[in-house]
Amino acid sequence: MNHNLFKFFTICIILFTQVSCNNDNNLSVLESPDGHNKISLALDQDGKLFYSVERNQEIVLEKSPLGLQRNDSDFSKGLSLVGVSDVQTKRENYALKVSNFAKIDHEFHSISITYKNQSGSELIVDLLAGNEGVAFRYRFPDNSDQTYSIEKELTGFNLDSNASAWLQPYNKAGQYTPAYEDFYFNITVGDTVANPRNPSTGWCMPALFQTGDKKNWILIAESGTDGAYSGCHLENSLEDGGYKIAFAKSDERFTLPIDKGIDSKPRYTLPWTMPWRVIIIGDEAGDILLSTMITDVAPASKIDDTSWIKAGKASWSWWSHPDDHSASMYDR
Repeated sequence: MNHNLFKFFTICIILFTQVSCNNDNNLSVLESPDGHNKISLALDQDGKLFYSVERNQEIVLEKSPLGLQRNDSDFSKGLSLVGVSDVQTKRENYALKVSNFAKIDHEFHSISITYKNQSGSELIVDLLAGNEGVAFRYRFPDNSDQTYSIEKELTGFNLDSNASAWLQPYNKAGQYTPAYEDFYFNITVGDTVANPRNPSTGWCMPALFQTGDKKNWILIAESGTDGAYSGCHLENSLEDGGYKIAFAKSDERFTLPIDKGIDSKPRYTLPWTMPWRVIIIGDEAGDILLSTMITDVAPASKIDDTSWIKAGKASWSWWSHPDDHSASMYDR
């Protein structure tokens, strides 16, 4: 009797261990060096990728979607885990020409998680966790001279519905819009654009929020954007009440090439590294102001001689000559 009971418990322990391991294989967690900030990645039963962010063991961003839809392959569902790299420690040590701090010396933890979709193509998600916040980006590691396009980016930011937000409306296409020249509005997460200076279709980045019963301030932004990917803005997400990444609209003039036959979808060859989605986190609004995380994760400056850069006042003539050559060149 005792022997059979022992066997029963042994089998239960083995089964429990296997289930725990299988669940752990779909969950990746990365903490900042000081242990305050944490970002977690997980796959659901449909192979959809989600992430969440915590500060001091309290949720800052709730379960939020990740994924991409490429013109030839879908990376938004049916994903499976291929492998997880070891946690690396990296140090960003550099000088800023104009900043609150002349010398920057920040430590980060990083990890790379590789997934494959149902057609066998791979997607890598890089995670970064620092004492000022967390960040993530997508990478396609394959090699190809063929040009691919991103039809849709599913990245979302699911915030507490009671969180406060300070957002700038993303104006619809017009003669001089979108131009990032609207006011910032103090709203509640999920509110639509009301009374902007111009008709609007979403929200600009960076976007500031106060969440977690006003315990945390966060700034959602992007960094490392180059010619391989377009700059993005935010739209309200009807699915979860938060926000989602959006590309420029097809009728926007300043964000499109002169050739109106080309749309605003990002296009590039492989391998392809996307911009960082940065989530700066602080206990006070001043922590956001003083953060250098945007430059921490950005590529190093390509300007060797910076002696000509001087802080000070500057002016330009656009306001008095709005239709001079610098503006009318887009009317062609």
